[in-house]
Amino acid sequence: MRLISIILLTYLFSSGYSQSNIHDDHGHTHEAFYDLSWQKDAILTGGVAIGWLASRSIVTTLDPAPTATVLALDRDDVWFLDRGATNNVSPSAESISDIFLFGSLALPITCYISHGVSREGVAMGVMLVESALLTDALTNFIKASVKRFRPNSYNPEVEFEVRSNRQARLSFLSGHTSMTAAMSFMSARVLTDLHPGSKWNKVIWGTAIVLPAFNGYLRTRAGRHFPTDVMAGYALGAGVGLLIPAIHKSEHVDFGPTQSGQFGLTWTF
Repeated sequence: MRLISIILLTYLFSSGYSQSNIHDDHGHTHEAFYDLSWQKDAILTGGVAIGWLASRSIVTTLDPAPTATVLALDRDDVWFLDRGATNNVSPSAESISDIFLFGSLALPITCYISHGVSREGVAMGVMLVESALLTDALTNFIKASVKRFRPNSYNPEVEFEVRSNRQARLSFLSGHTSMTAAMSFMSARVLTDLHPGSKWNKVIWGTAIVLPAFNGYLRTRAGRHFPTDVMAGYALGAGVGLLIPAIHKSEHVDFGPTQSGQFGLTWTF
């Protein structure tokens, strides 16, 4: 994800490109569906990048859980809807969930096979970066604030190092689910925005809904997250995935210095 972010950010800010008009393969000019501007995207991308770096710093400096605290964990103290996850251990489910996570980052790229989407290439790259960084930043801040123990920390059959390391207190919310949801919903929003009458739109949205839900199931099956972690991650990722394309719809959103010199945000429908 860091490599993708660096490549796309470099491309955006080295080009000095404001995507207000685009050209199709026949040389005809069309108004871009998604709007990019130096003012809006420098503020938005820069802001989420700073937030992401700060969130990563906080998460990576957390201390491991005290031994006495881990040993005192009791399944009976877990909410009954989440309690069953404390019995789950599945390395294979965890490995498959990682594949879904990294695969989700390629979902916006697959949009290029759709006619017309390639003309929005720069905007797609920028929205991918912003969605990924914002989702990960919010996820990290919440994890570091809540410090909830993972389900497998309650399981005495799991190696103690796994139950007590720094990652053990980052259960809420599920980052795998939030990122998969963000990429899935953003891709679905872009495809259906550009092809509102397509017969495939129901399939696209159905896939976008199912993919993060299945990845959340895998995380629960692996003993890495509680069901409530997954539900919260799903809601966060889906929200970001829908928000970022909405912000970039031409003439819908503008923010920055106003005529009066004050900083403001304008959203028109």
